[in-house]
Amino acid sequence: MHHRILKTAPNIVEARIIIGDDEEPWPESNGEFIDMLPLHRLYVSDPEVFDYIRAPAFAELSMYVEPDSQIEHLDSFLACSSCALRRLCLRGSPDSDITATILNKHLSITSFALAPSAPHGQDDDDPDVVATTVNKHITMLTVDSPNCPVVAPHLCEMSFGSLASMSVDYHLFLEMLESRHRAADCALSTAAFLTEFGRSRPRVPAILDRIEELRKRGLRVHVESGSEAAYTVNCWAYVCPWISVM
Repeated sequence: MHHRILKTAPNIVEARIIIGDDEEPWPESNGEFIDMLPLHRLYVSDPEVFDYIRAPAFAELSMYVEPDSQIEHLDSFLACSSCALRRLCLRGSPDSDITATILNKHLSITSFALAPSAPHGQDDDDPDVVATTVNKHITMLTVDSPNCPVVAPHLCEMSFGSLASMSVDYHLFLEMLESRHRAADCALSTAAFLTEFGRSRPRVPAILDRIEELRKRGLRVHVESGSEAAYTVNCWAYVCPWISVM
């Protein structure tokens, strides 16, 4: 159904494509593309969608991925579309090494967001699974020492979000921010950690002091929990508030 809709609506600017398990398979692409010239923002639940479209004005992507997801579909789409991807949001349970590969390869990405959930077949609200995915990505983005290579130094903005009642490791988060702030070639200027549940809010004075110190140094750090934070995280997938998020 999505394939037919896209063919009849090539002028849309924003799209959200969720491929259900019971949906009829898309036809073989055979190298034929649906040209969506004005498409600017897109959410997809299956990277194979990229095999069917071209979008030269494309700039913002939100994508559901599993640990074993293949990124070749994304690479070929960006190359075929000759577009400059500016913002990337990953949902689901992405592998941090694959994320690093994407960020290092596509230097046009200046904004990165992560809003994980458990893989298919597991409890979506499993806080341990979500926390593990978040922490692996934060560790991957941390600069271990001044002489170490930096993953995606071109990132100006990074955001982490959770709709699970996870325990946030703010020490790890701030350590990453401080390390990138010290690195000479890092462009980071804005960082956020948004959670739905209030128990994830930082309360330890030492953590709050470190956040304030980073702000004094010019880094915009935003930490928030509650319904407004959850709404913002959902918006990363270009979802209306009454729609259940995948």
